[in-house]
Amino acid sequence: MTVLAALRRPRATPTTEGEPGRPWLWPALGGAAAAATTLVSVLAAVGAIGSLAAHASLDWGDIFGIGSAFWLLTGGARLSVDHVGVALTPLLGFALLVGAAVLGARRSLPRTGPRRVPYLAFLGGYAALALLAVALSYAGPLHPRWWSLGVPLLGVPGLGMAIAEVRRGRLEDVAHRIPRTLRRCLRPAVRTSGVALAVGMAFVLAGVTVNYGRVEAVTTTLRPGFAGGTALILAQLLAGPNLGLWALGFLSGPGFSLSEGTSVSLGGATTGLLPQIPVLAAAPGPGRFPWYLSLLLLVPVALGMYAARHTLAEIPRLAGGRVKMVGVATTVALTGVLVAALDILGGGCLGQGKLRSLGVSAPALAVSLGGLMLFGAVLVVIRDWWRLRR
Repeated sequence: MTVLAALRRPRATPTTEGEPGRPWLWPALGGAAAAATTLVSVLAAVGAIGSLAAHASLDWGDIFGIGSAFWLLTGGARLSVDHVGVALTPLLGFALLVGAAVLGARRSLPRTGPRRVPYLAFLGGYAALALLAVALSYAGPLHPRWWSLGVPLLGVPGLGMAIAEVRRGRLEDVAHRIPRTLRRCLRPAVRTSGVALAVGMAFVLAGVTVNYGRVEAVTTTLRPGFAGGTALILAQLLAGPNLGLWALGFLSGPGFSLSEGTSVSLGGATTGLLPQIPVLAAAPGPGRFPWYLSLLLLVPVALGMYAARHTLAEIPRLAGGRVKMVGVATTVALTGVLVAALDILGGGCLGQGKLRSLGVSAPALAVSLGGLMLFGAVLVVIRDWWRLRR
């Protein structure tokens, strides 16, 4: 081979398959980049708001500390300030972090070959940046609780990596180890959970629209200014799915609380001193509600019918009634578990005293929502059985 021919050959460039002898390099960089992208975005947002907000006097330490702590909180960590707990993860923000991890995994993980080393490298790269955020958070007043760091360090990248690999079809061998009933019901359960969350958020939006005057009055009382108002709106949007879960608690029976000792359910509301959060002003006032409001219980029943229809689509048409009943019951149970898990992840604590218990009880939500959905699902199965007999 001549020197000229050698110069004309294209040089090898790094690919997602990794470099020979270093299969961990690109996955580690991909995990670190996924964490760094969202962390820098949060730090930039906190810095911009802190420098523009009225009456704010944040130095660089406060910006890095508060921004890193909020990033960890968004990733599922629990914080403390002066030994007072803060546990309220904005679920939309959590979804954005997982989305960034999915994108990082798709770009950096190899499509073929061994998986263990690339997977560990991706998790390690993400966790390294997350540990940097933990260190930076100690420059501010909010500090993470160590027992809760598993979610932002490993849970977020692990979930993002799993979603990316499932879409590629790289986890088929793992999927085949799952019982057939669970495989059939997992997709309808995830879809139904998403629809249920969307229904709850739509209900919150309707409440804000109807009671916009009260929401605006609370916002005016706070006088946040342009930057503070922007931050307030952004925080409420990021917590939109949390409020949707509270609305699901209202629609399915157990209700929710806005502060310690208060409750809002279909039977009525007992309220007291509420947090100065504008969207909470959309909650109904104290007193008993009219009887016809109980018809809202039909919303979870309709969700159960939706879950049953999509579950039956995964089951052979001529399968036995027992198989179909077990399938729809499994979908309903999985939906209740997923919704409860989201509620646990979202948390419901902004301090002590009146603010130590916010939102809906996860076990009560799972049981009440699942029971009403099962009723609707059984109706669909009975209708399907009747149509087949004809």
